[in-house]
Amino acid sequence: MSKKSSPEPQESDKAPIKLRKKITARYLENSGAHYLQRFAASSARFKQVMIRKIDLSCRDHPEQNREDCLALLNQIVIKFIDLGYLNDTSFAKGLFYSLSLRGYSRQKIMAQMKMKGVPEQDIRECLGAESHEHELAMAVRYIKRKKLGAFSLREIENGNQKALASLARNGFGYDVASKALNLSKDEAMSILDKMP
Repeated sequence: MSKKSSPEPQESDKAPIKLRKKITARYLENSGAHYLQRFAASSARFKQVMIRKIDLSCRDHPEQNREDCLALLNQIVIKFIDLGYLNDTSFAKGLFYSLSLRGYSRQKIMAQMKMKGVPEQDIRECLGAESHEHELAMAVRYIKRKKLGAFSLREIENGNQKALASLARNGFGYDVASKALNLSKDEAMSILDKMP
């Protein structure tokens, strides 16, 4: 028995390698505007994404000067800030509100904001007015979402150890976590009703 071998692909059969576009001010502006239409971003995160685009383009077109492309990017960032497309303060407030609705702790919100490239000043401004009651309300929001404590659908045998561990993994301190888990359903709902 002879094995039938598949024919070797010819050079002309291979699809041509598609090169990325060269970096121009217009290209950076259009691709940056397209990115910001799809995703909210801080100016630092926006720059990270666009620098990745520049690096990939410079790899395909070695004649491009990376430093010139970065200078173009800085001009685009300034233009987008002036136009209001990039606004770190409003992005930070929106992200804080979104993460608060999910029941994230102060510590976890701070970590998420740093990861998204929010400047330290904006992080402090968002988290500065937060109080112990607000942290408790976020813990209550978290236990409601995860159906723990007063919102649990079944009796807890181990006294909330798993629930405490879950709250601790999400950045809540022991005192806040235990207080949230020991609330009755009515007390928890009254705390949630006071939240904005």
